Amino acid sequence: MFPALTHRRPARTLLAIALTLTTLAPLACGSPVETVNLRSDIGVTEVELFDGLVQRISVTPAEPVIGEEVEIRSVVVNRGQRTPQFIENTCRLDLESTLVLAPAPEWTECKALPRETSLFPGDSLVMWTRKRVQGVAGEHEIRVLHVMEPQYWVPVRVRVRPSN
Repeated sequence: MFPALTHRRPARTLLAIALTLTTLAPLACGSPVETVNLRSDIGVTEVELFDGLVQRISVTPAEPVIGEEVEIRSVVVNRGQRTPQFIENTCRLDLESTLVLAPAPEWTECKALPRETSLFPGDSLVMWTRKRVQGVAGEHEIRVLHVMEPQYWVPVRVRVRPSN
């Protein structure tokens, strides 16, 4: 894949390696969601994934106070005519955010492995979690992973208010 590193061409070779790694780096973070198919507002995002699948992420409340619990819900609906197969998280949502999302008291999540599933036209999958919001006030993005293969991290924005 990479050209051989020789004493005559180290700069060109290193440049080729750097360009290749720069090009491939975004793929390591999962598939980006195309913004053309994304509809978003504070606390809710809806995105068309593939083969008629539509995912809706909601955070309730959308404007929590620091220390308040939020519910993060993901609903994947097949609005198409085909029955796509994919791998899904079975009992928890993976989350990424600069906002600190601590486990909510009295909320437990299972540790089951992802599974392959099919979703018939009109059917849906629902998964949710509860988290306690920590961190700083302001607008934050939470990335949610429900559909794992192909991998789609779906962003949702929340506006955190300071505690009184």
